[in-house]
Amino acid sequence: MKREIKFKAKRVDNGEWVFGSLVTGFWTKSKDGTEVVEIIESKDFAGDCWEDIMDDYVFEVHPETVCQFTGLTDKNGVDIFEGDDLKTPAGLGSVNFRGGVYWLHWNEKDSTTLYYVKSEQIEITGNIHDNE
Repeated sequence: MKREIKFKAKRVDNGEWVFGSLVTGFWTKSKDGTEVVEIIESKDFAGDCWEDIMDDYVFEVHPETVCQFTGLTDKNGVDIFEGDDLKTPAGLGSVNFRGGVYWLHWNEKDSTTLYYVKSEQIEITGNIHDNE
């Protein structure tokens, strides 16, 4: 089974989304001793030395914005992440992870597992962290 594991989160320095591998508490700790959450951006590192990778591809991110890839794409081929807002035939909903499953919630009462919704019927319209 091939499964792509990747994350996205908002950078601390400029608020832009960065995509790649999640790293927590490995490199550094903040001044108050808490873990720093970082993403190593998905890039081709061929020929780069480790210092260049650290300077150019590792970004501190806001932990509350970390979203994991669901393994699915929308009708435009765009990767769907936890926290994404989706337009579906049943209405607008958002994706969250609970009980080992990605769920698509339309409201407090109505939801379905994301895997039951056909990719060609859904489109990403935003993300809960952009729409706050």
